[in-house]
Amino acid sequence: MDLLLDAPRDFGHVCVISRTLEALGIQKCFVHDPNSLIRTRYGKSRTRRLKNVSAGAFFRISFERIEEPENFLASWPGRKVATVPDPGATPLPAFRFYPDDLILFGSEGQGISPELLTLCEERVTIPQRGMTQSLNLSVATGIVLFEFLRQEAEP
Repeated sequence: MDLLLDAPRDFGHVCVISRTLEALGIQKCFVHDPNSLIRTRYGKSRTRRLKNVSAGAFFRISFERIEEPENFLASWPGRKVATVPDPGATPLPAFRFYPDDLILFGSEGQGISPELLTLCEERVTIPQRGMTQSLNLSVATGIVLFEFLRQEAEP
């Protein structure tokens, strides 16, 4: 299993995602990053924030920047699974992940770009009971990845 973040917009969410990835034992994350959130160096205040929010995990995750996500997806050998807040998508508890899946997560507010959605074979959604339109990116990422790892551990 691999994951791709499509154009995240909130640096804090990326920090929380890195903490979740590291806690779950996932060491790599592909990111289409037109907002330049992933950098080799940060200023003092941003470095302090990412250390605090990620509990240092940010530096233990290998973020691989993807400049041409359409080409990247077209060449991916496994399924591309889009996470979407769409009641017509397969509910997460009913979805079966495969080991070579690439799971896509969209940006806050915009979701996965339409161009990338057309390249995905599957769409999965986290069922919600409340009135809030959707979960934030970091929470949704944790829920979906936990379910992937739960399924992987099944006999």
